[in-house]
Amino acid sequence: MSQMSRRQALQLLAVAGGLSVAGESATAGARSDAMTNSVAATQTTKLPASDGAPKEYFGSAVAIEGDRALIGAEGDAPDTRDTEDNGAAYTFERSDGSWSQQTKRKGGANENFGSAVALDGDTALIGLHSAKGLIGRARLYEWASGSLNLREKFTPEHFTPSLSARFGNSVALDGDTLLIGAPREWGDPPVVKAGAAYVFERSNDEWNRTRLVADDRTEDEYFGRAVAVSGDTAFVGVPFSETSNGYKAGSVYVFERSGGSWSQAAKLTADDGDINDSFGESLALEGSTILIGSGGDSPYVFERSDGNWSQQAKLTATDRDEDDAFGSDVALDGTTALIGDSFDADPNGPLAGSAYVFEKSDGNWSQQTKLSADDGDPNDEFGYSVALSGDTALVGAFLDEDPHGLKAGSAYVFDLSEGSEGDGPGPVVGGDPPTDPDGDGLYEDIDGDGEFTIGDVQLFFQYRDSDAIQDNAEFFNFSRGEPAEVTIADVQELFQELSNTDE
Repeated sequence: MSQMSRRQALQLLAVAGGLSVAGESATAGARSDAMTNSVAATQTTKLPASDGAPKEYFGSAVAIEGDRALIGAEGDAPDTRDTEDNGAAYTFERSDGSWSQQTKRKGGANENFGSAVALDGDTALIGLHSAKGLIGRARLYEWASGSLNLREKFTPEHFTPSLSARFGNSVALDGDTLLIGAPREWGDPPVVKAGAAYVFERSNDEWNRTRLVADDRTEDEYFGRAVAVSGDTAFVGVPFSETSNGYKAGSVYVFERSGGSWSQAAKLTADDGDINDSFGESLALEGSTILIGSGGDSPYVFERSDGNWSQQAKLTATDRDEDDAFGSDVALDGTTALIGDSFDADPNGPLAGSAYVFEKSDGNWSQQTKLSADDGDPNDEFGYSVALSGDTALVGAFLDEDPHGLKAGSAYVFDLSEGSEGDGPGPVVGGDPPTDPDGDGLYEDIDGDGEFTIGDVQLFFQYRDSDAIQDNAEFFNFSRGEPAEVTIADVQELFQELSNTDE
């Protein structure tokens, strides 16, 4: 052991033993903000369009359910390439662990077909927010006998042909209930770009339409920028609304169905909202939990209890930067949240993008891991769109150039699997997971660099009370106490083990 390493180790051991050493301070008992990492993430495949071309924006919208994925490419052009922005949507299916493209459906001239997508069972809902001169349309498809068939076309109720409603900018689907946003609709009486959302309900093969608007609607709010629906509850994001939190702080409206009629039930705002937060930019709904993206700030978790919705958590990335777009899109499945950050520069460069996985355990949300493309490059905007189904995450990188050229786009599939006993612990402070250099079942190499050094002892001492270590005590039980738990005795034992090795 070198003189410098020995001195550092002695300082550390003195602190661990409760002694006072100049320049050191004990931190035992402090809870760390490190990732808990009970979820491991592996990129399993990259999905480009089989016929991809520049400026198709493949991955601008994504949806996934089970072994089926739906991916929008709102810039897709016809085969002649004489017109842009027709748009398309592709379906992929997984069989024996492998994904393959199955179908492609295309829009007409300048419709932006695929600007929004949603999946529910054998039903797909696709937005065309530029159809009919920016008024917008939506189309419903159903799978039957292995074929994807058009079943219905939807239009807004109130529009002026010369004005852009952008109907189909956002879509959501739950059984026989559809919710479609028209964030730039003026309405009747006209309110400039106040926005609206439409509920379509199927009964006996007939579709009944209900128009939803805010009871306090004002100009330029973009009501309907994001939508979510489940059962008898619908959510509509209004990211540019002015609230008590300030100009364009944003809000989300809750509507409930009772006796066949929809009515506004609540208006949600962030407890700590501020001007230009754009709260409501993205939405994801799972049962009695709604995840609300806030346009680059932190997403918020609201939960329903006794019929009332209240803020429960604010999710923040451990490495978030003020220039990020954390929450550019959000997804939720069970107790797992997936949050896109399409402006993130770490690790693939400016605007390369990333996505974060959060998990709820014992009532608390914590960051588990961070996703990035194996072949990521600057300006890909990985994380612009995200979707989640079970242990499978789908992330769109709609400006990716590989393999089809400038802004062709792609999507990535990740497997999120729960860590289990025997698999080894996840990273303690991000980066690489710890390793077991001597194969004794204990993970002395805390930073995962392949070597057991004084730095590992220091990290273990600093983070011994973090969830990342405490929740994986069987891997760090260096004192071999029973039951397995991490205490100061394990720090001392790890130091003693280091002192018995040559560095």
